[in-house]
Amino acid sequence: MTQKPFLRIMVSLYIITVIFWLVLIFLTKYSLISESTIQFFRLLTQVPLAIIPLVGGIFGLKNSIDWGGIKSGMGKSSLFLSLGLIAWASGMIAWNYYIFFTNIEIPYPSLADIGYVLGLLFFVIGISTLSKIVGVKFALRNKKGKFIFFLIPVIVILFSVYLLINVARGGVLVDTSESYLKLFFDILYPLGDVVILTITGLLYFLSKKFLGGVYKTSILVLFSGFLFFYISDFLFSYTTTQGAYFNGHFVDFLFTTTMFTLSLGVATLDPRRVSSVSYNDLIKIQDNKNYTSNNSVEIFKQIIITIIKRQERIAGQIAWEEAKDIDGLVIIDQAKGEISVKDNSNENLKKIADQLVERYKNLFGDIAVEVSKSAVRYLVAELSSDQVPDSLR
Repeated sequence: MTQKPFLRIMVSLYIITVIFWLVLIFLTKYSLISESTIQFFRLLTQVPLAIIPLVGGIFGLKNSIDWGGIKSGMGKSSLFLSLGLIAWASGMIAWNYYIFFTNIEIPYPSLADIGYVLGLLFFVIGISTLSKIVGVKFALRNKKGKFIFFLIPVIVILFSVYLLINVARGGVLVDTSESYLKLFFDILYPLGDVVILTITGLLYFLSKKFLGGVYKTSILVLFSGFLFFYISDFLFSYTTTQGAYFNGHFVDFLFTTTMFTLSLGVATLDPRRVSSVSYNDLIKIQDNKNYTSNNSVEIFKQIIITIIKRQERIAGQIAWEEAKDIDGLVIIDQAKGEISVKDNSNENLKKIADQLVERYKNLFGDIAVEVSKSAVRYLVAELSSDQVPDSLR
């Protein structure tokens, strides 16, 4: 199934949910229906919380497979983010079972928490793996990046201690009079929120210089989703501590928005969007004459520049940063696409081209290889068979 039907399903579900919430608020405010009907409608608000992340997670798994699964950075991140959505949806399925088929109004702790905890774990792994895609390793090479790496966790921890303990729980982290199982979850959930917000903050501030390409918006949507996740969890903790939470509370709408945002981000990390990259920037050889061995160096340089520029359309500045890390390749002027190589031998130039393609493959899987091949097919045709790099055959 292509991307659009899945996106239409998720967007339609969210729009229907928003309309349902507006109708529920209107009916409740003016007491146009009985209290028992209002209570039932409030329970129905829990259903989209299971369906939306489940749909997003399923499509995300398909994306992951197309990216090459755990063999590529994007594939691995998509996999764990999708598993996080599916795990969270399974928790909501259990929650819905309790509230519809048992007399338990707020099932905490319960089997639902298994899904939520697994969701937290998968989200942490998925968002951490995304660091490879957004260029964190390049940001950490300078003092500013290292300072941000130290500063963000300190700010998040101090902020969270105040917000999640002092405000949400009245200054008490756990209530020792509760069961050990509840104590475990009371500690685990705030800790998971802090870890997710810390990683999200680090990725955002460290990647601002490098983030670009066709997936920039999708990644920013994911960052927004995890920020919403933190806010929703804080408000849920606050309302439950105050005894104000009930199924159908406004917090549930925030969770629905959170799951929709995360699902949208995961679903739009679609490898098929690579095909939308324009081919107008191909460097083509305009005449039909065969190049001699004296011109092969220039052809190789054109091949290398073309690959970088094509990958830049997909990955942004990261494409250039990966190229700068290749030994023997020097970027003279990025804007003009000027490079030099320390060793102009055919073997070394082939090696550089292969290393370049391999780096992009580690990020985006075999799709990156196909993109590179397509970008330089006219140039490769000007080389003799023994000169063509293995990765571009």
